[in-house]
Parts: sequence; structure tokens; C-alpha cells
Amino acid sequence: MKAILKHILVACTVLLIGLPSAWALGTLVTADGTTIQASRTVVIRHADEIQIVTQVKYGSPTDALVWLLPIPNHNRPVDEGVRADVFPSAALDELDAASRPVLRGICDGTPTGMAQEVLLAESFGPGLDVRPPVQFYNATEVAAGELNNYIEGQGLAVDESVQAVIDAATNQNFMFVAVRINVGDLGVPRVDPIISIRYPAERGSLEELAFISLIPNLGGQPANMVVWTLDTNRHRMAFRTNPLNFDAVNFVSATETNYLTEFDTQVGVHQTQMAVLEYAGQYTAQEPTLAAEIASSGSSYLTRMRIRISPIAIQANHSFVATRTDMGGDQSREHDVQGLNCGGNEDIMPDGGSMEGPSVDGGMADAMVDDTDAATSLGREETDASSDSTGNGSGSGGGCQVDPESNFPALPFLALLLALTPLMVRRRRR
Repeated sequence: MKAILKHILVACTVLLIGLPSAWALGTLVTADGTTIQASRTVVIRHADEIQIVTQVKYGSPTDALVWLLPIPNHNRPVDEGVRADVFPSAALDELDAASRPVLRGICDGTPTGMAQEVLLAESFGPGLDVRPPVQFYNATEVAAGELNNYIEGQGLAVDESVQAVIDAATNQNFMFVAVRINVGDLGVPRVDPIISIRYPAERGSLEELAFISLIPNLGGQPANMVVWTLDTNRHRMAFRTNPLNFDAVNFVSATETNYLTEFDTQVGVHQTQMAVLEYAGQYTAQEPTLAAEIASSGSSYLTRMRIRISPIAIQANHSFVATRTDMGGDQSREHDVQGLNCGGNEDIMPDGGSMEGPSVDGGMADAMVDDTDAATSLGREETDASSDSTGNGSGSGGGCQVDPESNFPALPFLALLLALTPLMVRRRRR
């Protein structure tokens, strides 16, 4: 009997093994701690460098903070072309307005006049009008404690969660850009800091987003972020990236849908380890700074991916995640969905946008994997079929499960194996 149970466990393990499993995002170090409510990042691929513009919207106001942004290591950052500068928040506002989902209500194919634009957050800003003080610390300097000394010199403490980010990044040969912001000196009650960072990299090189840098400011809640790429073609994350399946999306009032509830349902099936492709297409910018960057880079194809990934999923599998080119075509941001009070959806409650739906950690606590090696993580994600980027949002869940689209009949197989167990035991006893 023990041997049979062992075979069953092995079969389940085999099924699990077959499943699919930087750039700056940043950690905010403050005196009293704070939470990041949303972050948005645009990655612009130039011929011989990468430009990352990233902005965070944080919770409780603070007088001073140090923003730590991990990027690939350069031993002589300034000499090698690493630089940081201010960037207008209005440029990201424009990207958001041009790419966020637009939902329109219909009943029996007839427009109802109901409409919603799905926001990442109510608003960002103000940003930064001038470049704040910036320090670069290469991996050797970080390992020697110079970054910690700088943070503590600003009257701030490096707690355990921040130290974990610092250690993980340096172990992956990342350096840090440290941005110091004194809100009081800016003459405003608060800012949502934004920074543009450039460093040398060929257009086709594989670069990574340091998702792990968000963990200290998430308060245990899922990250809420949008990542745009501007390149010559569409991009996807190095994990499952699908458009949302809109079959169950509908209006719950004249101006609100259950979009976020369905979003969380569909990514929850994948333990939140899924990006939702919300837009892809050629883009012409109006904001002058953004328009100039698109013109100089030749990167006018815009991809928008929204991610609501839990801290435990980040830590287990996706501490550092790359984007990669995707051969899929354009993805519209406009969708017709069922309107209110047509087709029997009168009793659906409004969506509060919470992650309280199907398993915010997706059962990741039972499937934790020690995966600090980014190359190993990326190698595992390569097993995810490229066709996922144009799929309908269905796929694998937690535990001993398989992708519902898989051709391997996992559940019938296990049921048959369990049904045969008494016969096998009886035969052995004879």
C-alpha cells in the first residue's frame, strides 16, 4: 500500500513539474513605513540603451524618504552611461488614458449608453518637477555596506524586509539607484515620486523587472501595477500573459462593472502569477517629452500589461521577471460587455476592487519554491507555451492540478489510479 501511495505522489509531482510556474520598480524607505498602493512603469527600448520611467503611489504621507531602485550592475555607473533624470508624470497619465480598458454596455447587441474606463488608481501625482538627489551604488559597494550607511545617514533604518531586497538584488548582480526625496523642501504635502533611469543595453537583450523590490511596501497585499513597453513590437511577461476573458464581465451600475472581480478570479486561478494584456498597438504620443523619446528610439509599439501579484508569489517564483517580445498582434482596449438589468444579472453586487475573491495568494503557501536564481526562474517559464499570450485567460491552478487546456487528462488519470488501488492491493495479498 505504501508503494502504491508513493506512486500516486510521484504522479502528482510529475504533473506539478510540468506546469508553468530588472528593471526598477523600487522600495520606499521611510521613518514610519508606508504602503505602495499602485505603481506604473514604462520601458522604452532604444537601439543601445534601456530607459525605464517608473512611478509609485504610496499611502500615508511622509516628510522624507529614500527610494531604492535596483538595476543591472555597472561597476562604474556614470562612466558607463547610467543616468537618472526627472520625467513628467503627465506622460504616464497620457499613456494610461490611451491604453486603459474601456467597457461599453450592450443588451441583446444594442448599446445601453453605459460605460466605464478601468483605472489603475484614482490619480497619480503630483510628480517631481526637478531631479532629486540621486546616488549610484554598484554591487560591490552595496555588499560593503555603503548603501546601508547612506540610508542610515538620512535618519532612516534598514529593516529586515528592506535588507532582504538589498541582499536578493546584489545576489543577482544588481546595483541600486538611491533617490532621496524631502517632501517638505518641495513645498507640497506629498508627491508620487517618478524617475527616469537609463543604462546601456542592446534592444534585444533580456532584462528583468525587480518585482521583489515592491514587497516591503505591500503590507501583505497584492501588488497593483501596470507595465508598459515601447518597442518595435508587442511584449509579454516571462510568465503567463493573456487578455482577460470578458464572458463574465458585466455592468453592475450605469458606470461600474465587475471587471476587477473577474480580473482577480482569472489571475487567482494561476496563484496571481499572470499578467493581463490590456492593450497592444502602434502609438503616437502628444506629450512632448514622451513624443521625443519615441521619435529618438524608434519604439512606437505600445504594450500595456496589468499585474496584481501576491507577495508570496513574487517571493516564491517571480522576484525578477523579464519581458520578452511576443509575435501576437494588436489588442484593443475597447470591449462590449453585458449591460445592467438585461439577461438576468440584476442581483450582481458592485465590484469593490478587492483581492478578497478567489485566493489572493492562490494557495502559494502550499506550493512555495526556493527560487532566488533568476535564470532558473526564466528557464522554467520558457516552458510556458508562447500561445498563452493570445489565450482566453484559463490555465493552471495550485496544488496537483493541470492547465484546463492541457491535453493530458490529469483528473481522470488520478481517479483511475485511485480506483485501481484496491485491486492492486488485493492481488498483492494473494
